[in-house]
Amino acid sequence: MSMKAHRQGRDATNFLSRLSCESKLLNTHGYSGQLNAKTKIRDGVLLFRDQVVLLLPASKPYPVARYISGGIFRMCCHHDFSDYKNFYKAGVSIPRSDRVATHQNNEGIISCNHCHTEFRVDFKSFGSAVNAIFITRWLDLGDGCDPKEEKLKNRMGTGYNRREVTFRRGSICAAFEGRPESEFLFDAHINTDELVKRYRPR
Repeated sequence: MSMKAHRQGRDATNFLSRLSCESKLLNTHGYSGQLNAKTKIRDGVLLFRDQVVLLLPASKPYPVARYISGGIFRMCCHHDFSDYKNFYKAGVSIPRSDRVATHQNNEGIISCNHCHTEFRVDFKSFGSAVNAIFITRWLDLGDGCDPKEEKLKNRMGTGYNRREVTFRRGSICAAFEGRPESEFLFDAHINTDELVKRYRPR
């Protein structure tokens, strides 16, 4: 509906707001976190960004949960981080908990080879008791003209899901943010200070 309104020259703000979520608290498997999501139309295509931050006790060896259910770590049908071992398969470096404060994200944005999805994984220390993992995802959902559009088909778990797609790494992020992907600040979109204040490690 948002793309139809946009093509007809009508204000699509109301439709886009329904696809967005400013702040949603998460509490799963003893871990606390927060999720936000935002949708934009850029150059005639629907773009989506969501970000989840999960707080974990710094006493754990690594700043990731071994298993998270509910699909919040599912980037697409090709990358699912519900199982922590899939981080390594995607090329994500996970620091030890005692090295989070000095960890550098050398991978930056990672692009899926089979659909128009980009994501990045960042870690941040909040002192001696709490670490956080930030997972940010960007989607290019196409122009909405054709329900059989390749950008949508490639996101489905069908025979299309192994076809390779080609787009510049970081281009979806840059289009959504309106600036080069290198300027993206992973911790600028969620008020982590309030989240950390309420967090009680278990």
